[in-house]
Amino acid sequence: MNKRIILLSLFGFIVSCTAYREAQIRKNLEPIEFLNIPGGTFMMGDFYKQKDTDALPLHEVRMKSFAMSKYETTFRQYDIYAKLKNMPLPDDMGYDRGDRAVVNVNWFEAKAFCECYGYRLPTEAEWEYAARSGGKDELWSGTNDYREIDEYARHVDNSLEYSFYVGEKKPNELGLYDMTGNVYEWIGDYYPQYPDSGQVPVYADYSITGIRIIRGGSFGTNAKRNYTRVGTIDDMQSTMMGFRCLKELN
Repeated sequence: MNKRIILLSLFGFIVSCTAYREAQIRKNLEPIEFLNIPGGTFMMGDFYKQKDTDALPLHEVRMKSFAMSKYETTFRQYDIYAKLKNMPLPDDMGYDRGDRAVVNVNWFEAKAFCECYGYRLPTEAEWEYAARSGGKDELWSGTNDYREIDEYARHVDNSLEYSFYVGEKKPNELGLYDMTGNVYEWIGDYYPQYPDSGQVPVYADYSITGIRIIRGGSFGTNAKRNYTRVGTIDDMQSTMMGFRCLKELN
């Protein structure tokens, strides 16, 4: 019995030390600026021509209010986190770090970063709802007019071979920057196939699949529409892929 009490006490001490260390790390993280996104209902998917089979059928989604990070996660934010956790820094390919959108971070690393703050990656529905300025029929984040795309997005026709500083283009109506372009953004929960309206979505089971979803396009692609889905493997690190975090509201 005494041995058991000692082991339980030791376990409790280790848990307490770990919790204390995580709390100290969280106190020293670089702040993330969030914007509150009011809830609502929208039709998720290819509302435009209904020809993108990967984004069909259109289905109604009811969103609770949440907060989305105003900008994509930057090298500055990620570097401070990585140093506090004694982790290697992501490769910047020889370009500036600072407030450039961080790249070369896989899904697991992006998820861990957000969770260290007490946040998480957005679901597909949350991401699309926010990108579409609160679920509006908006093809690119901030505009429906491709002639205006250079004002809102970093894409292959107006960029170089690396991610840019966040917030240099116009935001969408919610005040979110770079939802279209600059870097693809990792999604947390997603559903492999869209449900019919009224049906409960079935999310991916991470225990049996290594496929994840990225959204938004990048500096190295054309400007992706808000409903466009791209699949990739979870441990992929790419110069065109980054992320942003979501904060749940009570």
